[in-house]
Amino acid sequence: MNIVLNGNRSALAGSTLSGTSRNIICSMGVNNSYLEDQFDIARGLTDQTADTNNDDYVSYSEAYWKERTIEEVLVQGPILIG
Repeated sequence: MNIVLNGNRSALAGSTLSGTSRNIICSMGVNNSYLEDQFDIARGLTDQTADTNNDDYVSYSEAYWKERTIEEVLVQGPILIG
């Protein structure tokens, strides 16, 4: 199961939802203050350059890492739990 959360408290909820059967993508790290949310998993899912294993399918994980690369120039630090 994949859960994509965003907003001011997304990282705070992520740790309580974590489990072996799911991956949780949060738009910011637990120690980040709220800024306008720049993390956009939908953008990553539709960006074919995110397909790092060249299987013509962009997974949530690949989309996360693509968005993470974009976010590294900003203050937000999106996290992947799972």
